[in-house]
Amino acid sequence: MIFRAKNTTIKYNKGKHHKKKNSQNSITTTSLMTGVFVCNNSDPSKKTKCKEDLFPPSSYPDAMTETPTLSDVTEDDDVTRRPDISVERALRNAADGVQDLATVKSKSRLVQSELWHQVYTDPENLSTMEQGGAIFSFVCNHELTNYEASIVDAIINLSAFEDEQAENGVPYFEYAEYEKQRRQIEAEEDRSKRKSEYSNSSSPSSSSSSLSRRLSKTHPNYTFLLARCGYLLTGFSLDDLLANPQIIATFDYQQSCQPSGTKIWDDFDKMDTDTFRMTKPIIPYIYSFTVQFHVSRVHDPKELQEISRVLHIPVDGVIVLERTKRSKPPKEDATRKIKSVLVYTDLGDGVVLVTHLTILLQVGLPEVIERIIGTIGQWGLGETAETAWRTRHYLQTKLPYASDSFLDANQQELKMVMTEETVEHKDSLSFEDEDEDDDFFDAVDDSGAHDVVSGVANMVVN
Repeated sequence: MIFRAKNTTIKYNKGKHHKKKNSQNSITTTSLMTGVFVCNNSDPSKKTKCKEDLFPPSSYPDAMTETPTLSDVTEDDDVTRRPDISVERALRNAADGVQDLATVKSKSRLVQSELWHQVYTDPENLSTMEQGGAIFSFVCNHELTNYEASIVDAIINLSAFEDEQAENGVPYFEYAEYEKQRRQIEAEEDRSKRKSEYSNSSSPSSSSSSLSRRLSKTHPNYTFLLARCGYLLTGFSLDDLLANPQIIATFDYQQSCQPSGTKIWDDFDKMDTDTFRMTKPIIPYIYSFTVQFHVSRVHDPKELQEISRVLHIPVDGVIVLERTKRSKPPKEDATRKIKSVLVYTDLGDGVVLVTHLTILLQVGLPEVIERIIGTIGQWGLGETAETAWRTRHYLQTKLPYASDSFLDANQQELKMVMTEETVEHKDSLSFEDEDEDDDFFDAVDDSGAHDVVSGVANMVVN
């Protein structure tokens, strides 16, 4: 075992190096991994066809208003400047006494989907995190804003696999290329419809739908789910965690740090190394998903730099959680790709800022589910706050920061706070799959489940 809960013995290793494998479909003329996209229309008058951007080009740094390359990142943006978080206040709040979960949740707040470096300059957000709370932002849509697209491109192709397309059965993705192909499909459909109307040789709707089905096989219509959150961890050693990121894949870590109601699977004989599997409720007692993640650390300096530039903060370490499957070779389902990254920024004295980004590429998601998911921001905030609270206590105990004085003084309180009352719902009802692979959002294909969810959706969104 890499990590033993009984005596907290840790075996250090170097970990895997990430390599990004470009596919034949990747863009070779420019790097789209950083910066901000314009609406991908050569004619400015057609920009209204894109999703309205919450932040028009005038609000971006001057050097990022055009289609970006690595050289376009403005030198005026100081990505080496750490967020103005008071380490002293964070430590003092931690030393004043261990907060209960309800208090931590009450101090957390939702934020708008905006430029993330602006989130980290808002005094209210900084105060929230200094007091032990979390901040959370969530997007569920068929299109992304320019800045959201830059975040997706920065993390979606990070992988521990030499060739994730061949080895993990997931597509290579770049948002600008995706949008280009989508516009081509729309143009072809429009031409087909006009031709049918002119010739009266076939029903326009029939011709258009036939073309749409044919093209969708080569170009999926994705729903993008993008979650972003930030919180502080105090009193633990970031160096120890980064030296052995596989700790995150252990049953002990996940069972201790995941929110109540999450089932962590313990059939380790069916899992690959550095992998964990969980079932998490989205709509408690009605709909949940099962997903499996492989854990690894990013070592490539260029990839770390790209993440730093997109977030506009210094990055001291990045751990990637990428979805894998039990089926060999991996079978394709409606959830085409999931990447979740933990970005660590060391603020000193055992205080670490965690920026957690998750992107999911989904096809065939019913509109009713999209409408429900779009309303779960408050639920997601609660999950994030509980994760931050649990992880903080876990790492303070397992990987304590050597010179952190408040930890010894509060060690007994730390043990008392993780009571049976907070974990008694770990094995609550969930619709886990018993098949070889994950169900995730594929479960909505079951007519019964869809009917139930539709009923809930009417109550939630109408």
